[in-house]
Amino acid sequence: MARRIWDEETIGHTLGGVIAELGRMPTRTELEERGLSSLWSAMRRNGGTRFWAAQATALAVAATPVGMAPPVVVEEPVEERIRLRAYFLAIEGAPGGPEAHWLRAERELVAS
Repeated sequence: MARRIWDEETIGHTLGGVIAELGRMPTRTELEERGLSSLWSAMRRNGGTRFWAAQATALAVAATPVGMAPPVVVEEPVEERIRLRAYFLAIEGAPGGPEAHWLRAERELVAS
C-alpha cells in the first residue's frame, strides 16, 4: 500500500469526510478504526488537533456532496464539550493529570 502524503489539503478533505459522517470531530480511536491513524499524527504536525477541531464545522460543510444539505451541527451538552476539550489537552501534552485537564477545560469553555 502506498504511503499517504499529508498536507493541509489532504488533511482537510479526509477529515471533512469523517466529520460529515459523524457530525463532529472524530476521536483518535475513531480514526484508527477507519484506517486513518496517520491522519491524527498529520493533524498534530500541521497546526495541532485543536486547530483542526476548530475547523470541524467548515470541513463538514465543505465535504458535503453537491445537492445534499450540509450536516446540522448540534451544540453538544456542556459536560461533553468539557470532556472533549480535556481529552485534547491531554493529547496535546498539557501539563497535569486528568483532573487538571478537566478544570482547565471548564475554565476555557466558561470564558468563551
